[in-house]
Amino acid sequence: MKIKRKEALRKLKQTKSGLAKKEIVEQTGSYLFKDGKVTTYNDEISMSTPLVVGFQGAVKAEKFYKALEGAPTANVDVTADNERVFIRSGEMVAEIEKAEILLPIQDVPQPDPSDCVSLAPDFKEKVKLAAGAASKNFAKQVLCCIHMWGNIIEATDNYRIVRCRTDVSLPEGLDLLIPKDSISSLLKLNPTALAYANGWASFQTEEGVIFSCRVLDAVFIDTEPALTRACESPIYFPPAHLTAILDRAVQFADNDSVGDPKVTISVKDDLLMVQAAQEGSRFRETCKVSFRGSLKFHANPLFLRDALAMNFDKACFSRHGTRIYMKFEKESVTYLLVLGNADANVPTISNKQVKNR
Repeated sequence: MKIKRKEALRKLKQTKSGLAKKEIVEQTGSYLFKDGKVTTYNDEISMSTPLVVGFQGAVKAEKFYKALEGAPTANVDVTADNERVFIRSGEMVAEIEKAEILLPIQDVPQPDPSDCVSLAPDFKEKVKLAAGAASKNFAKQVLCCIHMWGNIIEATDNYRIVRCRTDVSLPEGLDLLIPKDSISSLLKLNPTALAYANGWASFQTEEGVIFSCRVLDAVFIDTEPALTRACESPIYFPPAHLTAILDRAVQFADNDSVGDPKVTISVKDDLLMVQAAQEGSRFRETCKVSFRGSLKFHANPLFLRDALAMNFDKACFSRHGTRIYMKFEKESVTYLLVLGNADANVPTISNKQVKNR
């Protein structure tokens, strides 16, 4: 069968995220051709897109891709017998072993168009913002997920929360916890629709690529109390100037008990000071702000810098016991940092959980 080389390579590349980085389970590093589609599957992610190649079966992904990539002609001839696939291009003949498909790709629900929900145009942007706050600590799996419900997309690592609101809501009762690693692969696409069935969330693009990933069966941190706490002390600041100060300060910052950089920030009336210290070196710098009162706290400069990158120019402080919350809010994005009192250990948001809505 004649196929267009560049078109085939483009579609194979679209499904790359479904391939295992290291093939421990047989065929998780293979392209699976069946029913006019190419599918990849690694037990956490499955991807598929229409691609007719004239045979059915599993072939090693790297060998098949490189054979097409190196073919000298625009169109290649692909044929197969029971055990091998042959790729012919000009004087080139590549022969690759073919096997029967063993992976349970039939268990991944294929979304029916009638079951798909259209996603907001800014869905990808909001998911990317929220994903930045998801934890990297796999000991707490729920914190390594992005939480989606209603028109909310949120994540927390227990030291910060990012909550985004979109113009389109998921169906009532649909509550998804999608692992951050899966989200990283999803962000390589431009999903326009979503369906859910049997523990799998399936995202679809306009080109027909289907990205399916397992959903964590768990409950999410109750972020509502922290996010809705009344503002006590507003502060206005120059975001670009403060970002530059934090960039300089982080070079001198010591690490806290969990290995994150830590700076001390003090605010008194209209002056903010950032201080950092390591053994044998110290740093401090001030900038003008608009604030009434005085406050001193520890902060992760990288987290604070991430908030400033969203072009916030105002924040609100509030207190709850030993916790100090610094909340940034603008349009459809809320970013909250949990800060430590200058003489206290860094706290976390909450140990409370809320059942999936």
